[in-house]
Amino acid sequence: MKPDDLDPFIQFMNRHSLEFLEVRKGDFHLVLKRTGTSVSAEREESRGAGQKAPHPAGTGAQDAHLVEVASPLVGTFYRAPSPDSPPFVEEGTAVKPDDTLCIVEAMKVMNEIKAEHAGVVRRILVKNGTPVEYGQVLFVIERA
Repeated sequence: MKPDDLDPFIQFMNRHSLEFLEVRKGDFHLVLKRTGTSVSAEREESRGAGQKAPHPAGTGAQDAHLVEVASPLVGTFYRAPSPDSPPFVEEGTAVKPDDTLCIVEAMKVMNEIKAEHAGVVRRILVKNGTPVEYGQVLFVIERA
């Protein structure tokens, strides 16, 4: 699939003011999600029906008690609210639902990424100030 092949899907999303679009046909799977004023694309091909996407290498979230926290948008990852502030969390930090884990900046908007489950941060997979992609795993949290 070429980038130009996405245009009809993006136009459809814009025409109908959709925030999310998922298309499945055979082994083709396309997910479009609006983030701010842009649309992000995730594509899966050549996977049989019912197969899960492969686990990102090295995340260590194969245990059922471990939860991956992925970036909901493309942007820049920040561990702290400002350069002079301490990080929101460190490995080993206990968190509860709605605790802020980090910030992802997209188009000059600071988006707080919050914990969905109570637990302990086991791994931080991204370095401060680095670009992240939609769906990229940022943290691994062990559920409490």
